[in-house]
Amino acid sequence: GVEESIGDQLMWLPANFRDSSGNIGFVTYDVSGPGVYSFPMVRGSDATVAFNVGDSSTWAAKSVSLASEGLTSCTLRIEQPPQMLRIRDGSGAPVSSFRINMFLEGDRSGWIAGGSSDESGTIPLPRILNRDARFHGWGRHEELDYYCIDIPLALDGPVEAVASGGPLSGPALRLTPATETYFEARGQAESMRGLEFELQNRNNGDTHFLFRSSPEGNTPPFQLIDGSQAMVRVVSRGGHWTPTPFFELKPGRNAVEVHDSGQLNISSEALLDRVMSVRYGVPVSTWRAQDNLFQLTTKNGVLRFRTPVGDYDVTMPDGSVERITLTKFQEVSAGI
Repeated sequence: GVEESIGDQLMWLPANFRDSSGNIGFVTYDVSGPGVYSFPMVRGSDATVAFNVGDSSTWAAKSVSLASEGLTSCTLRIEQPPQMLRIRDGSGAPVSSFRINMFLEGDRSGWIAGGSSDESGTIPLPRILNRDARFHGWGRHEELDYYCIDIPLALDGPVEAVASGGPLSGPALRLTPATETYFEARGQAESMRGLEFELQNRNNGDTHFLFRSSPEGNTPPFQLIDGSQAMVRVVSRGGHWTPTPFFELKPGRNAVEVHDSGQLNISSEALLDRVMSVRYGVPVSTWRAQDNLFQLTTKNGVLRFRTPVGDYDVTMPDGSVERITLTKFQEVSAGI
C-alpha cells in the first residue's frame, strides 16, 4: 500500500499561492500521517496544495480556489504513488537526463513539479486530482537539443505524442517526430547582439525557455517535438525595435524583422498621429496603440519615444510635410 511505499521517509505539504499583488508565495507543513492541517499564511485567489515524500518527490497535487473571506478547505487523497512518465527516442530506446517541468492548466499559483529522467528514461510525476496539467521539457540526445513546450497531461496520464514507430504502452513521450527550429532576425541593424527570444506559455505568459541571438541574428537550432505550442516575446538589450514583439512559435524557421532604434522627441502624445513612418506607411500613434512604442522618461515637458531607424514624414501645422531621418541612438525632434 501507500504506507509501505513511503516507509519512514519525510512527508510534507507544500502550498503555492499568488497574492493580490501578483507575488508568488510558498509555505510548507511537515506531516506525520493523515489529518487536518492549516495554512494561515496562504492568501490570494488561487493556491495549489501538494503531497511530497522525501527530498523532492511529489506524489499528488490539487488546485484550490480560495474564498474571499473565511476558511477554504480541500481534501488531498493519496491513494497511489506518483505516475511514471517514460521518455523514449524514435526507436523506443530510453532517454536519460531529459528534464520535465509540470504545471496545472489555468493555474496562477506558480506551482511546478518535475525532475530529470533516470537511466531507464523514467520520471515520477504527481497525480493531479482535480484538473488537467501540462508540461514542458528539454534535453540533449545523440548530439541534438530537444524541446517540448506546453504538452497536455490528462488526469489519467500523459497524452502520447505521435510516434514514428508503434505506440508505447503506458504514459510516454517520444522525442520524434520533431522539427529543427530556429530564429532568424533580419533588418536595418548594425548588430543583433542583445536580442533574445522568450518562449512563453500561451495562457499566462510564464517564460519557459530563452534563446539568445548571435550578432548576425541567428539562434542555435533545436528540435521542437510535435505538439509543442508557445508564444514568442522578442526582447532587446541593445535598443532594437521589431513590428512583431509577440508572435506564435512555429516549427522550422521563425523569421523576425528587427531594426536599430533612435529617439523621437515630440511635445504631445496627440501629435504622434502627424508622424508617419515611411517604411511602414503608418503613423507612430499606431505603434502606441499596439503597446509597441517604448516611452523614455519625459524631459523638460518633451515626450521621448524609442522608434525604429528610418525616414519619417511629419505633417506641420500649416499642412506642409517635412521628412526627418532617424539613425541609431540619434535624438531627433519632430518639430511640431
